[in-house]
Amino acid sequence: MDLFEELYRQYGYDVRFLPEFCVGGCGATVINYYIVGPEGELYKCWNDLGVKKQIVGYLNSDEIVNFELLARYMAGPTMMDSHECIECKLLPTCEGGCIWERHKNLFEGRKYDYLCNTRKDNIDRALELHYEKMIKQQKHHEQDYEKDISYSII
Repeated sequence: MDLFEELYRQYGYDVRFLPEFCVGGCGATVINYYIVGPEGELYKCWNDLGVKKQIVGYLNSDEIVNFELLARYMAGPTMMDSHECIECKLLPTCEGGCIWERHKNLFEGRKYDYLCNTRKDNIDRALELHYEKMIKQQKHHEQDYEKDISYSII
């Protein structure tokens, strides 16, 4: 949350402090979604791009070269495998976090512990910053409106 606040306050970025509804989830779990590498290789996830063992096929071939990996992306693990996700009030906005990280945890023994949206543990602060941002935008719109009215009177 500190990074988001810094980007907003110091650099004026239009940061979205609240989690947002995500339609469609991760492309890696979609049957006709692939990342195409520079030599026509097909990957299921952007994080896999360039990693030869993560290639699932090639543009110039109908053959699946890594069926196990393709099946893992298509069939699980998902947020529905996690009791913590199922019970979370933010589930509709994050859809369970990054599938790639879930795969690494389950199949490679990694310990990615930031599957959850960073705003989850800072929801009070996120709401405060969002409210502050909305007030600032409202004041800006009111000033623009006043300028428009003064020009139309002249």
